[in-house]
Amino acid sequence: MGNKQSQHIKNQLEMYPILVDRMPQGIATVNEEGIILYCNPSFAEMVSLPSNQVLGTKLHNYIAEISKAEFDDLYKQSLRGPVNNEIHLNDHATMVMPVIISTNTFDLGDETMLSVILTDVSARNKNRNVMKVQAEELEKKLQQLQESEERFRLLVENVKDYSIIMLDPDGNIKTWNKGAERIKGYTSREIIGKHISIVYTKEEIEGNEPGTNLKMAKKLGRYESEAWRVRKDGSTFFADVIISALYDAENNFRGYAKITRDITERKQSEEKLKDSETQIQTIFKRAPDAVTVIDDAGNITRWNPRAEEIFGWSAEEAIGQPLHNLIVPERYREAHSNGMKHFLATGEGSVLNKPLEMAALLKNNSEIQVELSISHFQFKKKDFFIGFLKDITERKITEDKLKESEERFLKIFANSPVATTLSEVKSNKIAFANTLFYDTFGYSEQEVIGHTSEQLSLIAPDEYNRVIAVIMESLGEKRTLDELQALPVEDTEALLLKLKQGNTMNNLEIQYTRKNGETFYAILFYEAIRIGNQSYTITSYQDITERKIAEEKVKQKSRELELLNQELALKNKESEKRATQLSIANIELIFQIEEKEKKDAALRTANTDLKEKEELIAHKDGILAILSHDLRSPLTGIIGAAKHLQAHVEVMNPNQRKEILTLLYEAAIKELNMLDYLVEWARIKYASDVFSPAQIKLANYVNQVFDNLKDTAAMHTISLCHEIEENTTVFADGKMLLSIIQNIVSNAIKHSRPDGKIIITATQSGNEIIVEIKDTGIGMSIEIQKNLFTPQMDSLSKERKHDKGAGIGLLLVKGFLEKNGGRIWVESEEGVGSSFYFTLPITGSLNKIA
Repeated sequence: MGNKQSQHIKNQLEMYPILVDRMPQGIATVNEEGIILYCNPSFAEMVSLPSNQVLGTKLHNYIAEISKAEFDDLYKQSLRGPVNNEIHLNDHATMVMPVIISTNTFDLGDETMLSVILTDVSARNKNRNVMKVQAEELEKKLQQLQESEERFRLLVENVKDYSIIMLDPDGNIKTWNKGAERIKGYTSREIIGKHISIVYTKEEIEGNEPGTNLKMAKKLGRYESEAWRVRKDGSTFFADVIISALYDAENNFRGYAKITRDITERKQSEEKLKDSETQIQTIFKRAPDAVTVIDDAGNITRWNPRAEEIFGWSAEEAIGQPLHNLIVPERYREAHSNGMKHFLATGEGSVLNKPLEMAALLKNNSEIQVELSISHFQFKKKDFFIGFLKDITERKITEDKLKESEERFLKIFANSPVATTLSEVKSNKIAFANTLFYDTFGYSEQEVIGHTSEQLSLIAPDEYNRVIAVIMESLGEKRTLDELQALPVEDTEALLLKLKQGNTMNNLEIQYTRKNGETFYAILFYEAIRIGNQSYTITSYQDITERKIAEEKVKQKSRELELLNQELALKNKESEKRATQLSIANIELIFQIEEKEKKDAALRTANTDLKEKEELIAHKDGILAILSHDLRSPLTGIIGAAKHLQAHVEVMNPNQRKEILTLLYEAAIKELNMLDYLVEWARIKYASDVFSPAQIKLANYVNQVFDNLKDTAAMHTISLCHEIEENTTVFADGKMLLSIIQNIVSNAIKHSRPDGKIIITATQSGNEIIVEIKDTGIGMSIEIQKNLFTPQMDSLSKERKHDKGAGIGLLLVKGFLEKNGGRIWVESEEGVGSSFYFTLPITGSLNKIA
């Protein structure tokens, strides 16, 4: 059972920090029966046994005889709460070791476990032993001087480093030396006669600790403890206390001797050490990198949670295994083993205390890239190595891709078919040049790399000034070249981009100079790029010498041809005379032709004017034909109704008279509408001076028409709506546009059935807006559609023949639209409804439309 529990506890402790094994304190975990389930190397060393022999044994076995009874009491107390006291260990080597035992309980499943920390206080007790010797001598002398308290007081009065006092059997203070006065703050006059509990804390007084301490001293003869005590000013200090029971020669109990030493500084140091250990544990547990510790045999002794996460091995699986078998790829294992052997033999290690990138093996046998840092330390004269491993797989993949990309770029760069350089933007110095550049300009690599093109004088001075002037003009810069060269890299890159966008430098022919002084022409190309975090400029020089030679040959041929032409000119002088005569004849012929063309043009214009006049006459005749009928009809009705009213007014009842008057009113309104149509038609045909197109919002005019006709539509139970966006505009005469929409919508209302709907929409097509006015009316036949916009049209459908004026209204609409640069057409189906479409320009000019 002990070994099983030990393994379980060890699994739980895998989360302890790596430095637990390096701690000088002995650490153990025991169960309620006192069986040790886990111990660190320091604990095993304290009891002079290997760790595997300690596990499963009882902690009681390692307590010295002088402390076993006290330990048993402390162990029982520790199961109820933490304890902190000094006991003695028997280390199986006939030596007794004083230790401070600190305990704390914790639950593991259904069991209560005890965490025990043993701190070796041998060094501290060397000083305490001196005090103990002195105390023992004092005790002897106290026994001798029990009959003479005055002599005892003189003996201890001058001791200042220790508080040495005498108590009566009830615990009241009888003597008070200078050391007590210095440590606790009370004078002898203030304290003698008071109970010793005056220097105890409130909590200890409530727990009857003063009485318990005196009882233990009387029972055991001597009682030692460490606890907090209170000074006169209320401050506290941590005290090391020895209380001895005093008996006279007849073995009568006479009281107590109490020796106290202030050990506050030591207590604070211990607390700081404990806090430091807690911080180390937390850091180890939360470390972002894998951390492992191996011993001098290469076996893993510690394995943190991040190591579990990265490599896939749990701490239970990893601890005790050789590191090289677990995470070192087979190809590196021999070098790893030889490196450890070499270090242990010589103290030299080439990989210690510096980062090393290498491959590491995972549990699933796949590999990752890690950055490894190894440090060496010694503990208990044994060599250990601590390794920190950071997973850099993704970083390496990125670096490899970048390296591959750069290598590919440099390969393409090196094999470029034109001379090319790569220069740093910051310094303008050439960082790389291809072979063709060296061949073209005649320089060696040593002469080029690290120098600017200006330092190499690749461009002649006069040519250089010309190129700089071209650049400055393209950039629109007023700053000097020196000021531009001093700009930060980011600003320089911005200027290069601006120059690139302007396309000034590309395809610029520049005269360059080779190392041997020869000149040649080349076309310059450049591009700004980034490689890593560095900005570069790629500059290419395409040698156009052969092209220039060819151009020169062409120029030479041109000069030769010019000479030949001059000879031909002399020979053709006579021919020119004849040509002059022919030219004169041709001019006369051209003049005659031009005169004929002018006459033809005038004739065509006259024919056009005649045709327009004929069309106007025909249009006017059609209008007059409509008006002769439509104007007469209302008048005929008015005259007839008036005669009937005149003849029968006296015998008519009010309703009859009202009916006749209503007919007269409607006939008069129709006559007025016909006159309005006539006036509008006249305005479009003969009053161009009032035509005033502008940029207007279409929706505003549609809304105005709806307001004008809403009552009429309501009478016929027709709904009006539009889906035109507020920002839709057209270029047209506002009054004409209002008349166009009102005419079409009015006709739609007249020819719609009850509960019908009229919808107006607008869409853009190129530089014009197409407006659709759709109704759900009676529709039109094909024949009516053909004559709809002609003077012959006198009715829109077979139904509602009493609605007159539609023919002249649509003629008016057509004329208005043509005046505004638009057109109109209709799509209709009998019994379903009609859609009237018309267009208007989005933008335009008054002259163009007029």
